[in-house]
Amino acid sequence: MGDPSVVCTQLGGTAGQNGSCVLSPPDETPDLQDWKYVLNFRPLAVKDGIKQRFSPNVKEPYYHPIEDGYGALNLDFYAVQIVDLPSVAGTKHTAESMLNAVRRTFNNFLDQSISPFEAYDLSGVDAATWDSATPVGAVMHFLVKTPGTVKDDKASVVAAEYAPDHWIFSTLPTPNDDAHPVSGNRQFGVAILRAGDALPDVYQKAGVTIDNTKGDALYFYTRGADRCTSAVDHFASVMGNVVFTGGHACWLALQQKLTAWIIQGGGQAVVAGNVSERWDWNIIKGRRGGTLWTGPSQ
Repeated sequence: MGDPSVVCTQLGGTAGQNGSCVLSPPDETPDLQDWKYVLNFRPLAVKDGIKQRFSPNVKEPYYHPIEDGYGALNLDFYAVQIVDLPSVAGTKHTAESMLNAVRRTFNNFLDQSISPFEAYDLSGVDAATWDSATPVGAVMHFLVKTPGTVKDDKASVVAAEYAPDHWIFSTLPTPNDDAHPVSGNRQFGVAILRAGDALPDVYQKAGVTIDNTKGDALYFYTRGADRCTSAVDHFASVMGNVVFTGGHACWLALQQKLTAWIIQGGGQAVVAGNVSERWDWNIIKGRRGGTLWTGPSQ
């Protein structure tokens, strides 16, 4: 028999005092596979551009690696089922054109009292790139409104990947905004739950419902994987749950505003629910060999 703490670690658990061992749920790894891509994503396609633009004020690796963060891993998911796509000027959107319309007018889908959204360079390269058909490389920021304060904090992200069915924001430090409060990535996209397929348990336990009983179900989603960037952010999160509750409120508002916009455009949509959970980073990171965290190169 090996040392109990070593055996515990090998099994993906967390060793405690007096030989205690806390194991993650047995279905944790397969149940969370939908987050694998966004968790392990790196903004390598835009790294050189960020370096050229912001160096030496921003240091390597020019973005916030999730493994350099503090505390628990946040994995979340917010969905809106699209029963019927909206129209613009009498022409019905496709899923791709709807997603592009949402992207280009993204600030319209956010609660302005929580976190407005704008280009880092309002009159220059970022605004133009974000509004184009190829938004990769655009640096944007969220204006994070904190109750009781006059000045808004600013949290920068870069559009690090774009495809017809999704885009990804990666958090990064910038000279004007300093560090983002979380380290990681967030994906926005459209997807289909095929007729007869069931959502993994992690969605069902959180009350997410996408009705595919009558056929394939189209839905819009945002999915995030991140951790607090600094010890100060982590302390604020632990003491007041400030960091992740702020994001949660932002994405709940996005669900409501997107649903209303689709209905206003003659379509049909319904908020499908959300997942917002914190996971033990040490357990997630410790599960190697085809598991959730693969530790990509920088």
